[in-house]
Amino acid sequence: MTVPFEGPVRISVSIMTHPRRLALAEELREQLSELTPRIVVDPDPDGPPTAVRTAAAAWSSAPVGATHHLVLQDDLLPSKEFLAVLTEEVRSASACCLSLYAGWSKRIGAAARLAAVAGKRRFVIEESFIPAPALLLPADLARDAGAYLDSRMADAGLGDSTLLRDFLQERGTEVQALTASLVQHDVRGSASLLAQSAAKGIRRVACFRDDVGGTVDLDGLLVRQPALAYVAPDSRRAVVDVALPDGSWKSSPAAAWLEDRGLRSVLPPSRAEAIRAAGGEVIATPEDLREAWLATFCMGLLAGPAGRSRTSVGSVALRTLLPGAFRMGLSDRDVTMLADTGGPLLDDALESSQRV
Repeated sequence: MTVPFEGPVRISVSIMTHPRRLALAEELREQLSELTPRIVVDPDPDGPPTAVRTAAAAWSSAPVGATHHLVLQDDLLPSKEFLAVLTEEVRSASACCLSLYAGWSKRIGAAARLAAVAGKRRFVIEESFIPAPALLLPADLARDAGAYLDSRMADAGLGDSTLLRDFLQERGTEVQALTASLVQHDVRGSASLLAQSAAKGIRRVACFRDDVGGTVDLDGLLVRQPALAYVAPDSRRAVVDVALPDGSWKSSPAAAWLEDRGLRSVLPPSRAEAIRAAGGEVIATPEDLREAWLATFCMGLLAGPAGRSRTSVGSVALRTLLPGAFRMGLSDRDVTMLADTGGPLLDDALESSQRV
């Protein structure tokens, strides 16, 4: 539901943290001092490890008089334009759940890139979880979310991302995400609050607003798509997930999806040579780069004519596809090398898709 907000916008902010991480939360509070965030510490810091306890307290802390409530994890880096953009976004569509964080891998990363290439400012998330590092809700709904999490503490093992998804589905509240995320993650030198972070590697955003030079030239909403293309982190192979009528997804290798459309060979020999040449310069193999090219080519086909109007946001989002597919054990230098190698290659894939 997208309804412009009328009247004054009053955004309250809570930062989730644990006593051992209090310094991180205090630093983030200082960075967002104009919003006077409240730090919410785990109410049972010696209890079984779970973010749900702190999330329940953070959502319940939305004060009377606030129009919207934002809950942040303590290990985020906010955009330089955080306050101005956030207020603008609340005014443009106030009734949904808005995620300021869209991770760089799998379907959410794929949807963010497709939205970026298509020039859309937001996209709809329909997943089994909600990206929880930076979420905004109308204040009344936020307090209800806190009560719901508290009532589901026996299911804390599911995580706040899944439980919040259940709550919002029950309320019929749409979840949207900003294409150009207002926060970055895994850049502050602390272990992540995200579940299973050690097993899943670093998780940054598909497109951080501060990485986009100049105006963020996006508008409109990308609704649920019939298919999404990405590189699967576990296999590093290009896949296309096709949406099924029951709301689930069916995953197919990108090459098979292309063959079903009469495109049996879409990688030009000259481009294959370029991939082999680039493969020796970074940790990606020629096969890794070929799969990234295929995923981007499929994404360009899915974007259709909208993909021809290139945006600066689209270029930034493409550069995170390769590091988002690797993510395990990456240093900042690795991320930069993968982004730099993938940039021109994936630009080529997108352009090639528009000539089919």
